[in-house]
Amino acid sequence: MAAHLLSGLVKRDNITSHLKFNKIQNTKNTMRRDGISSLTYRLVQVKRFPLYTNISVEIGKPPPRPFKG
Repeated sequence: MAAHLLSGLVKRDNITSHLKFNKIQNTKNTMRRDGISSLTYRLVQVKRFPLYTNISVEIGKPPPRPFKG
């Protein structure tokens, strides 16, 4: 029974690794389209605390979504 459980974990890990590899391979393509590299923002507020810093920014309205029909 333990061997059966382990084989299921190994299969799941192999699938996860394959998906991660595909994402890494497609990074150049997705970087052009994901919006992170072209993000603009306005700094609103910075609050410093002993354990963390809270940075508030305004990114504006999202672009209109294309019509799917």
